[in-house]
Parts: sequence; structure tokens; C-alpha cells
Amino acid sequence: MKKLCFVFFVFLLFQIHAQVSDSYYLDWNSPFCGGFDAAVFDNWFVKASYDADNIPCYVFFMPQDGREWVYLSENKAVMDGTKDQNTVATGISFPEKITVSDVEITVYCGWNPLFPEGMDSYPGDFIERFRFYQFKGDAKILGMGVSLDNYIFAVDTYSKLVFAYGGISKTEKKFGREVPCAYVPVEGIPLCKTSFFYENDPIGFVTQSGKVVLYNEYKEAMIRTGGVDFLPGVKDKNRRTAVFSEDGAGCSPFLNKQNYEGVFFETVLCSR
Repeated sequence: MKKLCFVFFVFLLFQIHAQVSDSYYLDWNSPFCGGFDAAVFDNWFVKASYDADNIPCYVFFMPQDGREWVYLSENKAVMDGTKDQNTVATGISFPEKITVSDVEITVYCGWNPLFPEGMDSYPGDFIERFRFYQFKGDAKILGMGVSLDNYIFAVDTYSKLVFAYGGISKTEKKFGREVPCAYVPVEGIPLCKTSFFYENDPIGFVTQSGKVVLYNEYKEAMIRTGGVDFLPGVKDKNRRTAVFSEDGAGCSPFLNKQNYEGVFFETVLCSR
């Protein structure tokens, strides 16, 4: 009988520990949400590649060659990513992809660069958890190709959720592809009914290994809209909160559902 009680007690402790661990794992306001420390983003570099449908592949990593972020100001740092095999698919049989040269990636800490510094309207110090990334480089062969300047994503270092923070307002056609050439903050697009970009459905999340997992729902929307016409939004404010799996798309945990009255859409209307 004593042995049976002991086994039951151990089982009960295990269940309590599992519930606490799961709760902690999904505590969106903990720097350890997702099972790893928000502090890793201070040192992680990031690289990007794009397939023929303009769907990106992002990976965070720790450089092994001594490189570090070079801070230009308290909130802005740059890295040289030329040697990190950033690629763009061409959509033709040869060459299938181009390695991007002269890559410069900029991170803005707690500052949405689509607003002048200090001119955004984010409440309190919540925005300081976020890192905003910008990717520049040349995808060219023999001088022909495209120059890239993409405001790629923002990551909440606490929740590890990834958000689109810019809407493409203008494109140019280069070698049969629409290439973004101007962005506006999501908050500045009249069709977008959320007050802040982080209230929109997240587009993915970051794993402990550094991989950015993009939700299948987001990738499918990118294909339907040609990539350059995608605009983040709230698909259904009554659905579940997003979770950590490829099929785990859902609402942002930061959406103010009581105040949101928008209708979901996938395209931004802008002049081409």
C-alpha cells in the first residue's frame, strides 16, 4: 500500500511539473518563453534566402569567425552577411539561384525603422522587447539582377513570435519579378484595422536552434498574393492563439480582441 501511495505521489508531482513547465513555456511575457533566453538575440546573426515564389527562409545563428554586431547607435547595429550564403531563386533552370553579394543586415532594437526614431506611438516600454530586421544586398550576375532592400520581420524576443511590420507600398518589375522598392509601417495602411503591428496574426516563430518557422498559412497566403501583395492582418479574432508548430497559425497573444472590428484581407491596394 505504501509503495502504491509513493508511486501515485510521484505521478502527481510529475503532472504538476508538466503543467507548470507548459505554462512557463507559453508565458508570452517571459524572456524564457519557448524554452530559451531572449538574451540570445543580442548576439545571433541572421541570414535570408528567397525561393521562386518570394517565400523567405530565415535562420538565426551564432557566427564562428569572430564577427559581432557593429553598433551605430544605442538602438541600431549592422552586420556584414556577405559570406553567409544568402540566396535568391531565379525561377529559371540555370542558374537556379543567385548568391546575394554585399549583404548588410541592420537590426533596430526597440525601434520600428519605418517611423522616425522616437516618433512611433507604441505604449510604454513593451516595444523594447522587439528586434526589427532590414536586409540589403545585390542579387546580380554579370551586373544584371536586382538590388534588395527589404524590411523583413520583427521578432518579439520574449514570446519568440515573428511579425511582419511593414507593408509594401511600391514595386518595380525586374527580370520578370516584382521587387519591393518602398515600404510603409503596417500602422499607416488604412485597410489595416489593428492599432499596432504586433496585434496582427504572427507569421511564424523562432526555435531554440535559431530556425525561423513560418506558418503554413502565411506561406500559402504569400503564394496566393505573389508575395509582394501580402499584408498582415487578423484572420479571425475568435480563433485560438498561435502556437509553436508549422500548422499553429492563430491570433497574436497581444491582440486587443474587444476593440478589434476589422475584416481579414490579404492584399494591400497600392500603385504599381
